[in-house]
Amino acid sequence: MIKGKYLNKYLFLVNPIAGTGRALKSVPVIEKYLEEIGDTDSQIILSKAPGHLTDIAKKSCLLDFTHFVAVGGDGTLNEVINGLGTNFNKLLALLPVGSGNDFARNLHLSKNVAYNLKLIFNPHPKIKMINLAEVEIVTVSSSESHKTIFINSLGIGFDALVADLNQKNKRFNGLLSYVLSVIQAIGIYKDIEAEIFLNDGKFLGPKLLISIGNGCTSGGGFFLTPDAEIDDNLLDICIIDSLSKLNMLRHLPKALMNKVKSVKEVHLQKITKADIYLKKPFLVHADGEIISREAVKISIKLAEKRINVISG
Repeated sequence: MIKGKYLNKYLFLVNPIAGTGRALKSVPVIEKYLEEIGDTDSQIILSKAPGHLTDIAKKSCLLDFTHFVAVGGDGTLNEVINGLGTNFNKLLALLPVGSGNDFARNLHLSKNVAYNLKLIFNPHPKIKMINLAEVEIVTVSSSESHKTIFINSLGIGFDALVADLNQKNKRFNGLLSYVLSVIQAIGIYKDIEAEIFLNDGKFLGPKLLISIGNGCTSGGGFFLTPDAEIDDNLLDICIIDSLSKLNMLRHLPKALMNKVKSVKEVHLQKITKADIYLKKPFLVHADGEIISREAVKISIKLAEKRINVISG
């Protein structure tokens, strides 16, 4: 493709530490590809700190870029999405070179950067209209709420603790890192006491975790919301009742094998909104990144508008 023929201009937003450095290693591949196709207008920007890509994406929406490409994992994509917002009307793409890459599974993307670049630069790419979810969090120390967006998953309880431990223990990459964090979390986790109000029902009492999924997996491949689809105008919720540590060891591997439905303590439901109240403040993650450490109320709803994302 010769630059100018399709009047496209791409902005690559790179988290250099994603995938324990895999994202940074992908930059020369992107640069070589742009050189080969004669594209001198597209740009590559590397994140300098957490939240930097959100600021860059927000400012760049006003410029003449036609495509925004998140280079990293789910956390990188979350930063970019929160900069673009729910009124984003250009094309979004992903180069999945992070640790988990759960959202990429829903798009049927390859792990090969060069292959995915060909998909992104295809003059007639396959496009999906993707749902987003809006979140509002109230913490124990502030009466003012914090608003954010997630594209793949949000978790409260055990999976949020796993996400926190995974961020702190980046000795390994991918699923192995998450599995080691799960093992560590089992030893220290205590149940959350929650009141969960959904579209047409409620759940009360001690819970292992509450996971809301737009995508079908989280944590690098755990099928907590196995029936979720990113473009069905619904969110999926997984609520797991309190489990003993022995049963946690027995049942949590079933989430990896997509057999979570066989566990009687698991409740799965399709929703468009949820209000969750915690008796004691706890961690919340969105797309694998901790967004609150002392949440007491979390409200989730399906965003009214969808965005266009390049798919495999």
